[in-house]
Amino acid sequence: MSTKSIHTLAVSFIVMFVCIPAALATLTFNDGGIHTIDFAVDEEVEVYDSPTGDPTTVNLVTGSSVEHRLRVFGNSQANVSDGYIKWDLYAYDNSQIMFSGGTIDAGLYGFQNSYIAFSGGMINDLRAYDNSQIDFTGGLIAVDMRAGWYEFGPHTGVITVYGSDFNYPLGDITASFGRLTGTLANGDFIDNDFYIYDNGSIVLVA
Repeated sequence: MSTKSIHTLAVSFIVMFVCIPAALATLTFNDGGIHTIDFAVDEEVEVYDSPTGDPTTVNLVTGSSVEHRLRVFGNSQANVSDGYIKWDLYAYDNSQIMFSGGTIDAGLYGFQNSYIAFSGGMINDLRAYDNSQIDFTGGLIAVDMRAGWYEFGPHTGVITVYGSDFNYPLGDITASFGRLTGTLANGDFIDNDFYIYDNGSIVLVA
């Protein structure tokens, strides 16, 4: 092997070594208790039931920030009334998320049989996958909302939008995509693209 080839291999190895990302640290709550985050967390946050099956609750309030994802599992719950989440907020299994304030730079997503109540604050996008249920009564979506998905199904997720003056009739939206406008139950305006996949539903309720 030539000296040039050896040098090229050495440089490639160094580049590969430098590009390996550091392992993402995780702050885990799994004791069945109630925890309040009013500080900055430079880690991913995960919330689980206790080993004996008791749900754990995490509250994000004024002063909180999560620089990665917040993920909730089992029957546990996250209540977000203020603060900032840089990445996504995920609900899995039978967990619940109550999002009434604050900002998510990315999405608010429901999976499996989870439940989300979205009543205030600002998010990038809203998703109901699997059999998840989302009640949307207030808040701002920067991009779009989607019920179901076109792969990894079946999906029967439902987003129920509460309000008035919608540009679609009350009840199930029969179009598979479009733009929804109107006034939400808390007085906020909605003006967002929507997409409905598989057996997902977006339902309008007065």
